[in-house]
Amino acid sequence: MNRGWLYDGAAPGDERRREIRRTIGIPSVAYDPARRLRYACTVVDISHRGAQVHCSRAEALPDTFMLFINGTDAIRRVCDVVRRSPTRLGVRFRGR
Repeated sequence: MNRGWLYDGAAPGDERRREIRRTIGIPSVAYDPARRLRYACTVVDISHRGAQVHCSRAEALPDTFMLFINGTDAIRRVCDVVRRSPTRLGVRFRGR
């Protein structure tokens, strides 16, 4: 397992997260309202409380940003970053 980012095939009973995440791979947009910048990204997996987001410029995103899932405002979440690598973010949806 790569620092908790990817499911490594362990038995479901070995999963430590409170909620099961679904792998989806949906193109999305991360929006930084303070700087009015948009970044193309992909929601790798998602649960009711958070998601794993792949973004080539993950380091450029602030600790809190708006995530437009599927690139529209139909599904949007305010996200707080809880894990960060150069290209991946683990986020918690605010208010969830």
